[in-house]
Amino acid sequence: MSSPSENNEPGRVDDLVGNVTAAALREMRLNSMSPSEPERPNASPLPFVSARPMDPVEMYSQDTETTVTETSTRLTGERETDTTVYPNDQPTGGDAGMEAEDVEVTVLDPDHPLMRRFQEAFREQTQKQIEEWELRDRELTAANKRYQEQREELGVNLYEIQQELGRQQAIVEEEHDKLAEEAQKRRQVEQELAATKSTFKTKSDHLRAGIKRNQELQTENEMASGKLFAMQSAKEDVRKDIQTMRGAAEKADSELTKAELDKQRQDMLVHRLDEQLDFIRQEIDMYNVQRKAQESETKATKEQLLDARTEIESIEFEHKQLYQQWNSCLLGMRRRDEALAAVTKIRMNSENEIKKLDTEIDGYKKSIQDEEDMNEKHTLLLNRIETAITGTKKEIEAIKQTRTEWQQKQAAYSRILAENDAALQRTNAEYYQMESKLEAFRSVLEKEADKIIKLQGVLNKELMDKMTQEKSKEFSDKVTGQLAFRMREVDMEINKQTNKAALDDQKITETRAKIWESNEKLKLLNDRIEELDKQTTDSENGITKMRAQVERKQTIIDQMSKKLHNLVENSGGEELAPLEMEVASLAKSLEQLSTDIAEAEVAWLKQQHELVRINQEKDKKNRDVKALTKKVTILQQKKIRIESEIEADKREYKEVERNIEKLRIRMDKASTYSNKKEQKAVQLEQDNKLHELEFIQELKEKEMDLLNQQRRLEELTVNNKRLEEELIETEKLVLLWERKIQLAKETIAAVNSDVCAGEIKKMKSEIHRMELKYKELMKEQERLMREMEHAVTRRDTIQPRPPVPGTRESKTPTRGSLQKKIMELKRTVKNMGSTVKQTETKITALRAQSDGLSNELEDMQLKSSQWESKAKEIDEMITRMEEDKHVNLIELVIKQNKTKEYQKCLEKKYKPACKDPENLPHEVAKIEEKFDHLGSVVDQFRAKIGNTPEIERADQLLGLQPKV
Repeated sequence: MSSPSENNEPGRVDDLVGNVTAAALREMRLNSMSPSEPERPNASPLPFVSARPMDPVEMYSQDTETTVTETSTRLTGERETDTTVYPNDQPTGGDAGMEAEDVEVTVLDPDHPLMRRFQEAFREQTQKQIEEWELRDRELTAANKRYQEQREELGVNLYEIQQELGRQQAIVEEEHDKLAEEAQKRRQVEQELAATKSTFKTKSDHLRAGIKRNQELQTENEMASGKLFAMQSAKEDVRKDIQTMRGAAEKADSELTKAELDKQRQDMLVHRLDEQLDFIRQEIDMYNVQRKAQESETKATKEQLLDARTEIESIEFEHKQLYQQWNSCLLGMRRRDEALAAVTKIRMNSENEIKKLDTEIDGYKKSIQDEEDMNEKHTLLLNRIETAITGTKKEIEAIKQTRTEWQQKQAAYSRILAENDAALQRTNAEYYQMESKLEAFRSVLEKEADKIIKLQGVLNKELMDKMTQEKSKEFSDKVTGQLAFRMREVDMEINKQTNKAALDDQKITETRAKIWESNEKLKLLNDRIEELDKQTTDSENGITKMRAQVERKQTIIDQMSKKLHNLVENSGGEELAPLEMEVASLAKSLEQLSTDIAEAEVAWLKQQHELVRINQEKDKKNRDVKALTKKVTILQQKKIRIESEIEADKREYKEVERNIEKLRIRMDKASTYSNKKEQKAVQLEQDNKLHELEFIQELKEKEMDLLNQQRRLEELTVNNKRLEEELIETEKLVLLWERKIQLAKETIAAVNSDVCAGEIKKMKSEIHRMELKYKELMKEQERLMREMEHAVTRRDTIQPRPPVPGTRESKTPTRGSLQKKIMELKRTVKNMGSTVKQTETKITALRAQSDGLSNELEDMQLKSSQWESKAKEIDEMITRMEEDKHVNLIELVIKQNKTKEYQKCLEKKYKPACKDPENLPHEVAKIEEKFDHLGSVVDQFRAKIGNTPEIERADQLLGLQPKV
């Protein structure tokens, strides 16, 4: 009977086994059927054909049971009621006793322990063969499926990589086009720079011409000061003439003596004023910058000079009508006194303004010193910016070099991809060849079972190909991992460069703000210098006009004094009675005029002293202005150079931004690709775990099989020992029977030949018949032994044999039966030895296979642990990079807001959050309290929940409080 596991086996293996076993059993039965022996009338014509269709495995098991029972029955020779008779063992004669053609076969009971073990061994061997076929079939189908999936995945990856390569090549072409456009723009900018340089040269030439003109004006001013000195000497001569006129007046009146004393005092004062005038001339050069303040003074002096001119004309008219219009002369003197009072007031005002100008000059000096300090700071900042620009240029060159290296690596990877494509094509061709071979092997397996060895060779080749494909897959995974790691490194470098670019942009905006402030101050200083130049020119013009008016008045006074002297001389030095009063009044008026003139001269000398001081200050300011103009030109040149560098940096910054955008796009693609790879890695990990579980299950099954094989081996050894003991017992029985035969022969020889002639004849005929039967039995024994050997070696080709209807009871064992038993036992022992050797070889092969599988399992576990550690490291690196990116983005936003606020300050659109400066610390304290409150809230959440990524991010945001 067949077991349930045998009935539930897959249909394809059953069909193969059934077809092969049916063909083999047909051949066996055709060979076993002797043509000379007719069939029995009671037996069925085809006793081995069942009435219903039987399962091949069931037929195989039933046939093995029947054949084994028949053989074991013949070996033991025990008499049993349940017997089987072969169809070819039918009688040829009608004797009911002993016929030559009748073959009596004894059958062992199937419940005999020897037959049960034999049946179990055959059943286990057949079951093992079926399981091996099923296992091989499953392995082949699983390997085929895995190979198909790997091939599809590799094709998809190859298509994605080819698409990415095409996109990268298009991006490289776009970069080349943009580089050509940027080179053309750079040439245009260089042309514009040359044009600006030419314009700057023309402007500098104009500036040099203006400086030369200023020097010429200064020389003219010096000439005018020389003329002023000559006029002062002429004034001294006039003063001497006035002294002579005063001496003549003293002769007329006693009061003239007092006037002389006063005149001497005035001379002393004039001498002192002359000294002061020399000192003032030295100080005039220092006050050239205060010309603008003296414009108002010169205008007032012009008006006074016009008034004086009118007064001098009135005096001339009065001198002409001296004796007719004395009242008008007195009115003119009063007007002159009023004018002199106004002049004194104007002088006081001018002195106050001069003091104010002195304070302003001190303020300007301080501001100039501050500007010089600021300029030094600006130069230091410019040097730092230049060093930073050179550093950024070097970094850009390094980035370009790395870009070329990446391009080379990309070309190398493209070559590797091409090689992988070629390898994939080769593997595809080999795969198709293997499929064709598989189909051929399947057809061969359906036809013949001997081609299993060839199929094993093909399976070994496929395993080798699978190992090579796994190695290529590992290499491609390694290459993709390296690419992902390098892309992450490039991303980190890009983030660093963006941060540096943002810092450079912030520094550039700060320097621009400082340059703008310095330019505004420079403009204010230029305007102030222009105003001072205008004031100095106006004051010089006013001074020249006042000098001309004074000279005119002095000439008029001289003329009048000469006329007076002539009149006194004409009178003979005698006082005329009617005119004495007039002469006295005129003398008084002249004395008053002389005193007024002296006071005016003193004031004029003071003003001249102030003028000299102002001129000296003017020279000093001119020198300062020249130095400042030189510094301004230097700063303008630096400004132009820095602006050009800033424009170049802007262009480079724009290029870097474009590259950053492109790299961000690539990063997004790489991140998507890495996500896909991570998903695939997760899938592979899951597959690895499933494979590990499968391998563990298979190893457990193999261990169970090994245990079963060991148990079977022990049983076989026990059976061998038992069979040896039975063989020894049978040999003893054979010896006993040989002894009995010898005794029978001796008794036959001793019997009288005459008496027992008929019996001897019968006995001879019986012996002859028994010998013939013995020969037939030996032939049948040899045939059965061959069939048993064939059944053991080719168990899967045995066809089922139906049970024989019945046999006659066996007689007492004979010598032939004993020899037959001995031969059959020897055959069984030999077959058992061959089966033991086969099982030992299979056990060793299974042990080697289990060792190989355990080694592979350890390697796969090591690889999986390495991949897990790498994946953890990559995850940690990605989290760190994301955190750094988040912090950098926040800092970038803060800096961008700062730049916007600075830009608003530059554009004068800034609106302060706190209008009152006094409330600013209070607002800052409020904001700090808010941040402290938020920090305490975060600490509370950390105490309740724990340290989570969100809490760490909140800590980072609060850590940016000083930057905010």
